[in-house]
This record gives sequence, structure tokens and C-alpha cells, in this order.
Amino acid sequence: MMRQQAKIGFWKNSLVRRYLAFSLLVAILPLTITAVLYDSLTANLLKYMDAQQDTLQLQQTQSSMEYMMRQHRNALRAISELPGINQLLQPEPALTLPRQVLNLIYFDIDRPEIYGAILFDRHWQLKRAFPGQSASGYPYWGEGDLNIATLPRFPYGEALLLGPQKPMTAQSGWYLMAFPLSANLPGEVSPGFIAFQIRLASLTQHLPPIMPEGGAQSCLWVEALGCFDSLGRWRDSLPEEIISLPLWGGWTLAMIPRVLPSLGTNQQRLLLALMAILSVVGVCVFFYLVVLRIRGRVVPLIHAADAISQGQWDTRITPKGNDEITLLATAFNQMTSRLNALLIAQSDMERKAVWGEFATGIAHEIRNPLATIKVCVQALPEQDDENRELRDMMVTEIDRINHLISNLLDYALPPQPNGEPVLLSGLLHRLHVLVSPLAKDKGVLLSTDECCPYAVMADAGQLQQILMNLLINAVEATSPGGEVKMSFTVGSKGLCVMVKDTGEGMTEKQLAMVTEPFYTTKTTGTGLGLAVSLCLAKQNHAELGFDSKPGHGTTVTMRFEKDFICEPETNTVNY
Repeated sequence: MMRQQAKIGFWKNSLVRRYLAFSLLVAILPLTITAVLYDSLTANLLKYMDAQQDTLQLQQTQSSMEYMMRQHRNALRAISELPGINQLLQPEPALTLPRQVLNLIYFDIDRPEIYGAILFDRHWQLKRAFPGQSASGYPYWGEGDLNIATLPRFPYGEALLLGPQKPMTAQSGWYLMAFPLSANLPGEVSPGFIAFQIRLASLTQHLPPIMPEGGAQSCLWVEALGCFDSLGRWRDSLPEEIISLPLWGGWTLAMIPRVLPSLGTNQQRLLLALMAILSVVGVCVFFYLVVLRIRGRVVPLIHAADAISQGQWDTRITPKGNDEITLLATAFNQMTSRLNALLIAQSDMERKAVWGEFATGIAHEIRNPLATIKVCVQALPEQDDENRELRDMMVTEIDRINHLISNLLDYALPPQPNGEPVLLSGLLHRLHVLVSPLAKDKGVLLSTDECCPYAVMADAGQLQQILMNLLINAVEATSPGGEVKMSFTVGSKGLCVMVKDTGEGMTEKQLAMVTEPFYTTKTTGTGLGLAVSLCLAKQNHAELGFDSKPGHGTTVTMRFEKDFICEPETNTVNY
């Protein structure tokens, strides 16, 4: 009687109910702790990240400004070292202008950020001005006053920075970079200075752009003057909280950090509650999907185990994926396969035990009377030819019954093989000689591949009995004019001895029953030959395989594993 399969509910008798609350706790508790620590950690973290970003921007700005300033300083150094540069300090009537010096000066000031080059004596008195492409007004044209006494001065390597001059009406801000002229003789004081008048906005344009209200603001801070933004505009003060990076002397890059947005208390609570609700919903949905997926893989295991408990030993599970459940399904399949093999082996042993008891009883109860009958029949007087023929027929039938009993005993209680090296070439030759008369009488061509240099560990008598049964069956199944061939092959799977005929072949149903006891497709015979052959083959560590199709003959293969193949020796059994 089939027992009713237990129903597995999604909630009542499932692991879902046990682990859902635990999963929610695991999901919500970290969220709560994170929310509590948010106020004390997030603001400082954002502030630190902004500071790092601002510092990086200042470093990039410093690099670009330094590159521009170094170019101007190198140009001034090259001009100050030119021969004859000091002649430009002399009064103009006595001046013979060095053409090479003038060409280099005008070449270096031919840039949009340079107003021009100015020559000072050692007392910072203006001696000469050379206009560049952006020059306008005094000291390049017209009259005026260039007052540099009030400008702050800062060292920049060997050069000096003067200014910057704050922007005024109709005039942009500027600064001077001056370099001392080379002295005429070693040890003398420099006779003067060569300076570039540079537009301030050309330097401050390297600053990060001006951000909207609340964003980070950057400027160039000059000691005693104030700060200048990226457009060169001046402001006199800075807030206390700034990020700074020194440039040259009293020149400093400054960054006013952005104002970090903050949430109000009610907004924080609302956001926390919303995040908690979304987390709970997300965990529930995720947990539901995970449970559905796991149940879809666990439930087949439960059903398969239930089927095994009901005696369906061929139940198998198709493994899916590559995880623990897949390993469990694979182990389950291996367990059921081994269990099925053990049950088959146990059933076969029980069947053989019954057959053994039955065959032993039959042999004892039938052979003794048969022997008596045979003796009595042979003692009958031969009165005429008819009685003699009848007596011979009775003796023949008695011998046939004895042969049947012998086969039955061989199947039920097969003798233990005496394993020894058996040379296959001699065995195949002997079988060919023994079966050739039967094949010749039936008009069947028998061919044998006798050139086999291998030997196998087996019982010589049982091996001959197996192959003899196969050859006789093949000859009897082959029509006159057909062929039976016995050959061998050696490969990676071992050594195979094959018996192939060109008979009518067998159907799949007949192949499935061919080794069953008392099953035969012939009008004569007991149906025990192949059953006994299969049993003897197993005892000699060989396998019998059958391949047949209707109308294409049958091929029977006896295969020995490599472990049971040996080289011929002097003590090898040779027929």
C-alpha cells in the first residue's frame, strides 16, 4: 500500500518561519547602528574627503602656476646673462643698442600675459621700458608715474616678486618679476634689474572656477595685501577656516571649504524610518525569492527520498548548479545506485541459493533413477532392429536429461575457477578444430584469428566452455552460406575476444532476455548455455557483451581488463 506523501507548507512546517525573524534582525540591527553613528562619522568623513579634494585641486593649481612662473624666471635669467645687457642702463644719447639683446627681449615679451619688460638700476629707478603685445599707457607710452615703492617684495629663488598691484579703474591688476643683471666683474654688485610686468589675471586664471553660493572658493593670498580670486579681483579678508598651500614667499594658495548641507532632526528621523521600511521590504522580498529557489531544489530531494522508501529504486535526481545542494543530489544518486546494485546482488545471491538447493535436489532425485533406467535399458535383449533403435533412442534421451541436469548444476553451483595463464592462440585453434565439423555440416564458413600472442588469467576449461557455447550458438543461428568469425582486439579497455555471425540477429526484447535461464529462440536446446556462460565469465573476471540487430547478425564480445592480461610463460596452458 502506497503511503500518502507529506505535504510541505510554505510557512507552517517550513524553515521560513524560523529564519525570517533572524534575517530581519540581521538586516535592521546594522542599519540602526549605522544610523546612530551617522551623525558622528558621516559629517567628519565628508569634511575629510572635501579637504582631500580641495588639497588636490590646490596642488594641481600650484603645479600649473609654478610652471608658468618658472618659464618667466628662466627667460629673465637668460636676458640678464646676455653680453651687453648692462649697456641699456646708460643714458640714451650715448647708447648703442645691442641688436641681439633687443631681439631676445622682444621675443620673450611677445606673450599676451606680459605687458612688457622694464629695466631698473640698482636703486629701482626706471631706466627703460620695452612694450609687449599687451602694453598700454605708461611706462611704455606717454607720461605717468610707476610707483613700486609701496609694492611688497618677496623672494622667488634668485628673482624677486613685486606686488601684485590691485586692479583699479580702467586698469587690471599686475605684478613684477625682477631678476638682477649680471655684474661686469666678479664680486661687483649687480648694476640693476630686468623685470617683466605680468597681468595678474594670467596667474589667477589657474585657480579653480568660482563656485555658486555655498561651494568651495579659492584665491591667491598675498601677505599685507589680501586675496585675489580667479578673475584677479581683490578682497581684503578671509574666513578663519581655510585650506592653504604656500607658493613663494608671502604668496599663498587658499581654499575656502564648501558649506556641507545638513539635515534637520525631523528630516533625519523621516529618512531613517524610510530606510528601515525599505530595508524590511527588501529583506522580505529577497528572503522569499531565496526560499522559493531553495525549495525548488530541496523538494525534489524529499520526493526522491520518499520514492526510494516506497521501493522505487531507480529514482534519480538531475543535479543543477555547483553548490552544496548539487553535491547532496550527486551523493543521493550515488547512494541509490549502490543500493540498487546491492539489492540486485542480494536478489541474485538468493536466487542462486534457491537454484542451488533446487538443482542439488533434482540431481539427487533424478540422476539416480535415470542411472538405473539406463542400465536396465542397456540390458534389454536386441530382438530386432526396431527394438535396437528404440533402445538407442532411450539411452540418448537419458543422456540428454543428464546433460540438462549438469548444465543446471553449472548454473546454480558453478565450480570455482582455477586461475592460470591461458595462451589464447592455442585455445582459439582448438576451438576452431572442434567446431569446424559442425560448421562444415551446416555449410557455414568458420574463420578464426589464431595469431594472438597474449595470455589471460582464467580457468582454461571454463574459458573453453564459454567460447564453445558462443561458437555453437553462432553456427546454429547462421544460415548455410553464412560466416562465423572468431577474432580478438587489444586496446585501452583491455583484450576482447569476439564471435561474430551473419545470422538473422535479434530484437531489443530478445537481447534483454538472452542470458535469462531457460530462454531460447531455438526449437532445440535448454536455454541454459548463455546463462551458464555469463556466470562463468563473471567468475573469470570477464564481461560478456551482446550487439545484434535484426537482419545484421550478432556479435558477442568477451572482454578482459588489462589487469588480467599477461605475457606467455613456460607454464602457460597451451592447447
